[in-house]
Amino acid sequence: MRWTAPLAVLIGTGAWAGPLEEVRDLFEAGRYGEARVKVEVYLESHPDDPEGLYWRGELEPDARVSQGYYRKLLRLCPEHPLAARARLRTAQYLYVRGKYRAALEQLRRIAEDFPDHSLALCWAGRALMAAGEPGKARREFLRALSNARTPEDSLRALVGLSEACLGEGLWEEALHCAETASSLPGSRDWARFLSDRIAICRKRLEELRRPEVLKGYVLQVGAFRGEAQARRRCEELRKAGYAAWVKEKQVRGERWYAVWVGPYTSREEAKRASKAFSEAWVLKIP
Repeated sequence: MRWTAPLAVLIGTGAWAGPLEEVRDLFEAGRYGEARVKVEVYLESHPDDPEGLYWRGELEPDARVSQGYYRKLLRLCPEHPLAARARLRTAQYLYVRGKYRAALEQLRRIAEDFPDHSLALCWAGRALMAAGEPGKARREFLRALSNARTPEDSLRALVGLSEACLGEGLWEEALHCAETASSLPGSRDWARFLSDRIAICRKRLEELRRPEVLKGYVLQVGAFRGEAQARRRCEELRKAGYAAWVKEKQVRGERWYAVWVGPYTSREEAKRASKAFSEAWVLKIP
C-alpha cells in the first residue's frame, strides 16, 4: 500500500523552520523523491530525530514500512508535536487494513491531547461507521463539524455526517447534509457522489410520503385556508432545503391546507428539527 499525495495534504504539513525546512518545501512542491533522499541523508547522522522520522515515514512509498518510522517516533518522543500526526497516520493505516478498533484507539489518544482535531474526529467517525455504529459515528462527525476551521473541514464532516444519518435511517438529515456540502467551496471533487446521495435521499423520502407507507412523525409548520398560500410556503421551505409538502385536511367541516415537513423516524428527531421553526407541532402518522 502507498499513501497518495492528496491524503498527505489532508493532514497538513504546518510551517516548520529548521534543518528539514527544505524537505517540507520539496514535499509541498510535489518533489517527493528529492525530499526522501534529503531525509535519508539527515537520518544517517540524526537517527532518532522525531522530525526526521516523521518525514521519512511520510515520504516512504510503502505504507507498511512507513509505520516503522511512525512507531519509532511515538516510542521515543510521544509528547512531540508531530506525535499526533504520526498517530493519525497509524490510525489511517489500521483503518485501511480493516482494524477499526485499533484505529479508534489511536484516534482516542489524539483526542486526549487535541479534543478539537476535526480531521481526527472525522476519521473516528469513519472507523465507527465501518464498525457498524452509525449513531456513535454521527456524534463524531457533528463534533468535527462544530470544530471545522476551513471549508474543507466542513465538507469532510458533512459528507461523513450524511453517511451516518443514512445508516440510522435519518433521510431528511442526510439530505440536508448532502445539500449543504454541495454548496461549499471545494465540493466539485465530490459533485458526482453528492449528486447521487441527494437523489437517493429525495427518492426515499418521496417513497416514505406515499399515503400507503407514510409513518413516523412530521412537523406541521403552518395551516392555511387557501391552497395557493400553503403551496407558496411549501416552496419556500423546499428552497431552504427542507422536504415539505401540502396535506389537505378537514377541520370541523372546513377544508384546510397544512404544510408538513419530514417525515422523521422518532419523536426525538422531530423535536430536534422543530427548533428551526418559530412554530411547529409534532404529529404522529398515520
